Amino acid sequence: MPDNEQNLFFFSDGYEGFVTDGGSLSYVQPGDDPRLAGRLKRAEFQPQVVLDLHGLSQQQAKTELAGLLAYCQQQQFNCACVVHGKGLGILARKVPNWLIQHPNVRAFHTAPKSWGKHGALLLLLKINQPEFELRQ
Repeated sequence: MPDNEQNLFFFSDGYEGFVTDGGSLSYVQPGDDPRLAGRLKRAEFQPQVVLDLHGLSQQQAKTELAGLLAYCQQQQFNCACVVHGKGLGILARKVPNWLIQHPNVRAFHTAPKSWGKHGALLLLLKINQPEFELRQ
């Protein structure tokens, strides 16, 4: 299965596991360091890539997000910024619900002002470390 299709597999539109109160969005994968969201909030991590979803349909946004996660894995990027915009709030609601379903998403938080504030999320991602072969 190509990377995009594999990543899309994780995104169910029917899943509504993340509920926001309209304020800052914050999530840390269960079992991970609970301080990660705060570190993202304080911009201790700088995104290595930015994805702008403005003007895209839900399906296009989901495909682009899957592509971003595959690209980050391939490039070994552990921090990304996803700009979903505010608009009608459709992508602002969908993106967090898609992200919490993906196993490589460690944490996210509403982006600091310099990266888009309430119209964007900073993501912290797991990256697979290259395996070193033991040579005899």
